[in-house]
Amino acid sequence: MADFRKCDGNCEACGKCRGERLLRELRSRKSELTYMPEGFHSAAGNSTADSEPAYGNGSPAPGSSFANRSETGASESGDRPGSGYGIAFDIGTTTVVGLCWDLAKRELMATDAARNPQVVHGGDVISRIGYSVREEENLEEMRQLVIDCLNEILDGFLEKLPVRRTEITEITAVGNTTMSHLLLGEDPEGLAVSPFRPAFKGAVRESAAALGLRVPAETAFYLLPGIAGHVGSDITAGLLALDLGNKDSLDVFVDIGTNGEVAVTEKGRILVCSTAAGPAFEGAAIRQGMRATEGAIEGVSLCESDGAFGRTGAKSASGGNGADIELKVIGDVSPAGICGSGLIDAVSVMLSAGLMDRTGRILTEDEALSAGTSPLLTRRLVLRDEEACFVLQEPDPEGNSAEILLRQSDIREVQLAKSAIVSGILALLKKSGHTAAEADHLYLAGAFGNYIRKEAAVNIGLLPDISPDRIIAVGNAAGVGASLALFGDKEKARAERIAASAEHVELAGSSLFYDLYIENMNF
Repeated sequence: MADFRKCDGNCEACGKCRGERLLRELRSRKSELTYMPEGFHSAAGNSTADSEPAYGNGSPAPGSSFANRSETGASESGDRPGSGYGIAFDIGTTTVVGLCWDLAKRELMATDAARNPQVVHGGDVISRIGYSVREEENLEEMRQLVIDCLNEILDGFLEKLPVRRTEITEITAVGNTTMSHLLLGEDPEGLAVSPFRPAFKGAVRESAAALGLRVPAETAFYLLPGIAGHVGSDITAGLLALDLGNKDSLDVFVDIGTNGEVAVTEKGRILVCSTAAGPAFEGAAIRQGMRATEGAIEGVSLCESDGAFGRTGAKSASGGNGADIELKVIGDVSPAGICGSGLIDAVSVMLSAGLMDRTGRILTEDEALSAGTSPLLTRRLVLRDEEACFVLQEPDPEGNSAEILLRQSDIREVQLAKSAIVSGILALLKKSGHTAAEADHLYLAGAFGNYIRKEAAVNIGLLPDISPDRIIAVGNAAGVGASLALFGDKEKARAERIAASAEHVELAGSSLFYDLYIENMNF
């Protein structure tokens, strides 16, 4: 691991440069502050990259504020006044986010993000589990990778903020079940096959220094409790942040990722499940898919055209007459590929414009023309290597931009992923005795949820058929929940109560889920 203190700021290898590069990418698609609990206040914003805060990871904006290893229980005796500084980590499979807080002022000082370095051993949790158990030394290697990442984020805070290492008094963390196991060096093999049996699931208290974090020996570390199987502490934290366990309303909480996690709550009852959606919505498994970075197509819409590829005008609601597509590209540069939000939009546009049927089959140009679809759209229907494709971006004759295609095989990947997510939601609702139409709110967690166009997600069947005004993007709710746990035992006890009371519904082998999965495969 490179030493960023010897870096000139342009090496692209050390943790500081990687984090700052990622933050620049995140800033290229700014998000609104989506959620913050009540009772906290605001101060001047900071990020560890430069003076412009980066909100693209879905975390609260800097400057916002809100009020020996063992699995432990917290005493709910009331929150003590904080002192010093605390750091909350949300350890994702792809991205690790840190939030630095002034505990006395309940003030967010800065956020930082870095790519999870464990990705070198696989982009999904099953790949990482496989690597971790293959050789005896691999588990410690995986643990050290994430510890190094946390230390680099922590060191970045200390370099940019008026905070001394000795003033860091508490650190909290959340993550999916696999990330939590790898952080603590616990054997994840029980998570590889059903029935999924984690080595631990309760809250963990430890000396942060004993874990390998570069802080004083007395700095406390607290890992929020997981729930069961692949439903980890990140979901506990999200439920804590939104206080969903204490509401009478029927609410659905969804974190869309490679491992989709779902909760349904009503009048204190909490049902949870996980569903293997695969990496399609993270840009993987799609031929020209990519992460949501500069050059990624993040939005696709119908519009009226003057007849030339890519030359667009007013928005269009259908695929008739002179309709064509308009692309929204991160960074306003030539597109290099398509990310998850753009993928959802593109599939939705193809459905609405009559370029694809409800089974997911891409039509031929003649079929689409016969159905009354705009010739400007139908000419985008082509064959490449004997596979039906839809042209999102035509190649520049001068070679400045490549042809970007959405292939039939890509559509099939979307069908598998979206059916897994919506079937998990519907299965939990069915178990609770309700239908999607009865849900008061559907909360979309995570950075990805900030950029999904709700209407498109409903149109393709990624989300149930409910009114878009009841679908609410809440950003990095896991990071907010991890932050709340910095502020005393009361919040920790709430988290532990949520995890203990949640009812886990195992979808593997469930005939209900299987039937829903097949039923929802079509668009």
